[in-house]
Amino acid sequence: MESRQRVLLIGAGNIGRRHLQGLLLSRMSFDIHVVDPFESSLEAARQMIKESSEHSHTISFHTSYSNLPKQANIAIIATAADIRLRVLEELLNSCSLTYVILEKVLFQKLSDYEQAQSLLAKANTLAYVNCPRRYFPHYQKLHAEAFSRDWKMTVTGSNWGLACNAVHFIDLYNYLTGEIPEAYDTTALLPEIVASKRAGFVEVNGSLKSKDARLEINCLLEEGHPIEVNLVRADEQILIQEGKGLVEGFSANYEAIPLSQMAHLPVQELLVNGTCGLTPYALSASLHQPFIQALLEFATGKINIENGLPIT
Repeated sequence: MESRQRVLLIGAGNIGRRHLQGLLLSRMSFDIHVVDPFESSLEAARQMIKESSEHSHTISFHTSYSNLPKQANIAIIATAADIRLRVLEELLNSCSLTYVILEKVLFQKLSDYEQAQSLLAKANTLAYVNCPRRYFPHYQKLHAEAFSRDWKMTVTGSNWGLACNAVHFIDLYNYLTGEIPEAYDTTALLPEIVASKRAGFVEVNGSLKSKDARLEINCLLEEGHPIEVNLVRADEQILIQEGKGLVEGFSANYEAIPLSQMAHLPVQELLVNGTCGLTPYALSASLHQPFIQALLEFATGKINIENGLPIT
């Protein structure tokens, strides 16, 4: 193994910079290349590095792929969903990559999921999707000690961005049950599609349910409801109050790990072991697609979805 592992970070916006903060914590030595077309984003990343603790990594900044090395161990694609497939294709065409970590929501169009799978297979690149609740110790303990297909899971909270963030909880449901919802009922979603906090993207509110009614995801308009995850089977109940940092009905301390403190963990695992605790691409695609399909059908006639579902 080379002493300095080459890591590409594509996208230096808010999420990209959190990935970069996490990478700096690694005791492995990285050769990090940060790519973003906006100089202002790169400057924000430089400033963040100046304010960080000492590290052993080399870091360079680029506004395009033209000066990137032709080979890297791993790339993290932290762009918005609307350009993610194009970025993935351009990157795989210009650089030989062993591993890729993709941010969610993966893609806005259903056809992009198979296309991405083909690109990854052709490049012989393994991909994982960043749904980091799989790294939270209390969820890991639940997975180890209480994994069961019998759980029904309900997520409830105020204004947490269902369209852009539900994938995190769909992934968590799979992590704790092994189940992959095949379709969703959107009849309890509120009819109005609203602007997201991020310009150019949209959000929905209300209730989304899997067709088998074993997963329910609620985003309330009224304030005052911190996010909670409720698991029920037979006469057993486990309540994880994410907004309050509490776990009830199961012996575990709540511990959420910010991306800025854990982004280095899956990277290290991939470089050392060839696998990691994040969701493999094929599984994540199978979790994304029914969700995207349901929201595309819900949005038809309400907004322009010619270029896909505008969520990220």
